[in-house]
Amino acid sequence: MRDVPDPRELEVFFVLARELHFGRTAERLLVSQSRVSQAIRALEVRVGARLFERSSRRVVLTTAGADLLDRAEPAYHRLVEAIASVQRSMATGLDGVLRIRLPNPSSGGDHLLRIVRRFREQNPACEVTLVTGGIRDDPLRQLRAGEVDLAALRLPLHQSDLTIGPVLSEESRVLLVAEDDPLAEREHIDYDDVGERRVSQNPAFPAEMMDAFIPPVTASGRTLNRVQNESIEQLMLRVALGEQVHPTVVSWLDHHPYAGVVAVPIRDLPVTQTALVWLRNSFDARVRAFVDVTENVLGAFPLG
Repeated sequence: MRDVPDPRELEVFFVLARELHFGRTAERLLVSQSRVSQAIRALEVRVGARLFERSSRRVVLTTAGADLLDRAEPAYHRLVEAIASVQRSMATGLDGVLRIRLPNPSSGGDHLLRIVRRFREQNPACEVTLVTGGIRDDPLRQLRAGEVDLAALRLPLHQSDLTIGPVLSEESRVLLVAEDDPLAEREHIDYDDVGERRVSQNPAFPAEMMDAFIPPVTASGRTLNRVQNESIEQLMLRVALGEQVHPTVVSWLDHHPYAGVVAVPIRDLPVTQTALVWLRNSFDARVRAFVDVTENVLGAFPLG
């Protein structure tokens, strides 16, 4: 291993290289002149060359000293700034950017904004970005590509490279139908009542997630017709026109109100949950801190 200089020796060297006077260097560093001389001699031994020419009248840098100054001073200042940056981060919390993918506003649950605010209070230097996207975007691809750090995804989700974290939401089920659909008059329905109406299919989502959220087969064994939509706006327009229906969650119309569309409770579909999800091998400090805040907030404000 190379003989690494003591940072204090380098500090003495940099000041002496500017002052070119042992007395003034000692005064600036609040040490004795003998301490300055000792530090320079020790550094010269490490370097293997004289760094200053000394006489009773003047002190000048040697060629080796000038070369060391040019090479070492910028690196030394970068090191000092790096240490200071870490110290600032420790004092004010984390820094950088934390990106969270929301396939839909309902995925975050009722407490996501409270969680984000709490995290920002504790980590004012860390920016939180909520990433939205099209209905056909693949949130797992974004996680795996490193485009986002966390995602709020619907369960179940069994993927060996993913970790499932705190549950963010738990909601009962409704069917979105046109206001003139016969089902719109019902207090509640069973999933079998969908009949021949078409329901949504999103190929970007894992099959296990999609089939649990919108089961392809009803309790009586009827296989439902599927249709793909390019956007939420297209989906809602088709529902309003009676071209399809949409099994979803009770909060959907809070986020996506649409004229001519009503929600009817589905009594035989189980509640659906969303949870924070991240790559198993990328549980960094920002993700860990956000998960901790989430657990603390949800502990104080339980779901349901």
